[in-house]
Amino acid sequence: MNYSIIEGCIRQSTQNKIMDEQIENNYIILKNGKRTEFKPRSLPQAVQLIRQLEENFDRYNQHSPYTIGKADAN
Repeated sequence: MNYSIIEGCIRQSTQNKIMDEQIENNYIILKNGKRTEFKPRSLPQAVQLIRQLEENFDRYNQHSPYTIGKADAN
């Protein structure tokens, strides 16, 4: 297994399948529940960006404020 906890949860909830819509730019990055300035991106790109944002976190003392949300269908 070479994927993050977030990706693992998604894989588990989709029975290990990455759906086509996850490849499209349908996901946004949220910080403390609020949309960030980052443009919508694919799920793998969103996971990679969060990994980069969390790169210098001290996991013993810090909880990530970042989550992945679904972009509006508008």
